[in-house]
Amino acid sequence: MISNLRTSGSFRQAAAYLWFIVFAAGALLITLGLHSNILQVGAVLHAGRAFYRLMYTAGAFVVFSPYVFVIVILEAYLRGGVKKNQLWQRARKILIIEAALGGFSLLVTWVTAFLLLRGA
Repeated sequence: MISNLRTSGSFRQAAAYLWFIVFAAGALLITLGLHSNILQVGAVLHAGRAFYRLMYTAGAFVVFSPYVFVIVILEAYLRGGVKKNQLWQRARKILIIEAALGGFSLLVTWVTAFLLLRGA
């Protein structure tokens, strides 16, 4: 019974949608971090008010528009992994990509915080 559960199609589909929710939330956090990173880099470069006004309006649209595209692709990619019996390999690839992007965003945050605190 248990072995049939792991190999059943409905279990793999449920797992794919669970992974989708986890990765979509991670992608949203990364997107928020990247938007924050752009503002932090602007602070390090002593950007003017026009830069911040632009980033809070058009910049947010430019940063968050790819998020919607990524979410659509992510769902199709994971669903295709279920059909080809490659869900776990695909989930691992997405996890590595999100970890790298999240690490990059965190690194930019630390570097800009250091530069801003050193200049204070």
